[in-house]
Amino acid sequence: MSPATAPDHEHHDHEHHDHGPQDHSHTLDPSGEATVVLDIGGHIGALVLHTPRELAGREIDIFRAGEERPAMHTAVRERELPGGSVHAAVYPVVPEGDYVIPAVGALPSVPVTIRGGEVTEITWL
Repeated sequence: MSPATAPDHEHHDHEHHDHGPQDHSHTLDPSGEATVVLDIGGHIGALVLHTPRELAGREIDIFRAGEERPAMHTAVRERELPGGSVHAAVYPVVPEGDYVIPAVGALPSVPVTIRGGEVTEITWL
């Protein structure tokens, strides 16, 4: 994934009124090459979470370590790349720190550390 000129609009960093994990799904078209802007630098990093295609359209929360409310969520989308396509959730603006991706189905929870100025990639298959 590389920075581009037009943002993906599936990233959400708003709070929800309930306190449980989100299980929202959407039907989203694949995103094309160069459609995600990663706004990293200073104390801000980004996360690319590669997932199974079965999670396409599903919103995946991430939580700051030790917190019960989601820090943010974004939808898994098919990402069209020159060499083929992948399914991934892209979190383009993540303050550095320790986070947890909660378990989904048979996929286990995953701890992740975000560092400012870096893109962290995780394969969650």
